[in-house]
Amino acid sequence: MQTDIKVSVGELVSFCHRRGDIDYRYRPSPSATEGIAGHREVYAERAGGYVSEYSVQYVHRQDNCVVKLVGRVDGFDLGAGLVEEIKTCRISAHLIPAALSQMHMAQARLYAAMLAIEHDLPALDVRLTWFNIDSKEQHSLNEHLIREELEAFLDASLAQFSRWISALVAQRQQRDRRITELEFPLGEFRKGQRCIAELVYKCIDQGGELLIEAPTGIGKTAAVLYPAVKALATNKHDRIVFITAKTVGRRAVESTLERFLDA
Repeated sequence: MQTDIKVSVGELVSFCHRRGDIDYRYRPSPSATEGIAGHREVYAERAGGYVSEYSVQYVHRQDNCVVKLVGRVDGFDLGAGLVEEIKTCRISAHLIPAALSQMHMAQARLYAAMLAIEHDLPALDVRLTWFNIDSKEQHSLNEHLIREELEAFLDASLAQFSRWISALVAQRQQRDRRITELEFPLGEFRKGQRCIAELVYKCIDQGGELLIEAPTGIGKTAAVLYPAVKALATNKHDRIVFITAKTVGRRAVESTLERFLDA
C-alpha cells in the first residue's frame, strides 16, 4: 500500500539536520511580526531580478512512500543564480550557534536543489543571511554548489525521512492489526460499563466532548481506554492522553493497559 505524505522544507530540515543544543530560550529573538518586517528591509535592498517568497515543490518516491516536499524560498534571483535564506536576530552574528547556522544553511541548500531541478540550472550560489533588526547589520554565509551536489543533498535528506516514514507506517499497521483483533480483555462488561464504552467510542468517532460520572467499581478506566485504543485503528486519532489526579489512578491505567497487551 502506498503512503503519501506532505512535508515542508522546514520540517524536513528539523528532522534531518538539527544538531547540537536545541534550547535557545535565553537568547533574545525577534517576534514573528518583527521577523516579517526584517525580511522586508532585506528585500528592499536586493536587485530588481530578486524574487521573494518563491513557492517550490518536489516529489520524492522511495519504495511505497511518496513524499511531497513544499516550501517558500525567502529570496531567488534567477539571473544572478542566487538562492537566499534570511533569518532575523537581535545578537551579533558571531554569537549565533554554529549548529543553528548549519541547520539554516541546510534549508537553503534544499531550496537551491529544488530550484536547480525546476529551472534546469547547472549550479547556484547559496546564501544564508542573518539580519539584526536592532543594528540593521547583515552577516552572510555563502556557498557555490553544482547541481549534482545539491541533488545528492536533497535525495539523501528525503531518503532518510522516507525510511523513517516507512518504518512508522509498518509499525502502525502491525499495531492496527492487533487492535482490530483485540476483544475486551476483562471478560463480560459490568453493568453500565458497555454503555460508557459505547459513548466514548461514538464521541471519538464524531470528534466530540464527553463528561462521564459513574460510581466507583463500575470499571470506568477500562470502559474509557478500550474504545480509545480501538479507535486508533480507524485513524480517528493518533494518540491517547490519559490524565489522572493521583498516582493510584495512574497505576490503574498502567495495569489496565498491561491487561490489554496480554489479551
